[in-house]
Amino acid sequence: MTPPIVEHPEKIQPALPVHALPPVAAPGEAQRQAMIAEAAYYRAQKRGFVAGEELADWLEAEKEIDALTRAAV
Repeated sequence: MTPPIVEHPEKIQPALPVHALPPVAAPGEAQRQAMIAEAAYYRAQKRGFVAGEELADWLEAEKEIDALTRAAV
């Protein structure tokens, strides 16, 4: 039995155009905080977890998540 042929993800077209998708509800505060914490973690990881930039990581992650959630609503 041969495996199914899978197209490259960049060649797969979404079922609906992005502008036709239903609006996404804004996350609750607990979910927002979790998203910010995760984004801040990845920022810290990217710079090698060097101490002293935790607040900057958090504030930039907060801006990023808030912009993404505003754009989704």
